[in-house]
Amino acid sequence: MFVGSLKFDMIARLERDGEGWREAERLAAPETGRVRDIREAPDGSLWFLSVHEGAVFRMAPAE
Repeated sequence: MFVGSLKFDMIARLERDGEGWREAERLAAPETGRVRDIREAPDGSLWFLSVHEGAVFRMAPAE
């Protein structure tokens, strides 16, 4: 699961940990800024809306 943070200017990848969730990875770059919304596309790429830049960004997995 991916979640965006308005306060910490990052995207977090969460994993199930027993009965709860834990942060497995943080994705942060100058473009992330305040992340308003994030979606995963069928091809595995992430689309997110940055309040900081006022734009939609796409991050694709490395090939």
